[in-house]
Amino acid sequence: MTYLHEAAYMGKLYVLLQVLDWAEGKLTIEDINRKMLLFTDNAGMRALHNAACAGKLDVLLKIWKWAEEKLTAEGISNKLFLATNKNVI
Repeated sequence: MTYLHEAAYMGKLYVLLQVLDWAEGKLTIEDINRKMLLFTDNAGMRALHNAACAGKLDVLLKIWKWAEEKLTAEGISNKLFLATNKNVI
């Protein structure tokens, strides 16, 4: 898990905001997309999955808003919104 995943899973909005703020000045858009927003953990979960699983709507909405600023519409729909994890139901 990345810091973003952990903050999302634990519902720590303040920590999430600090991570996102730090990334703005240090990482390229490509790295933000590939290594933060679209990165999956060993279970195939993105930070957005973690926020949803933990029921942390405020965190989920912040990640979603941040993704809208960083990803193309295609990236949001195909790689974030329609992403699945490795759990089989």
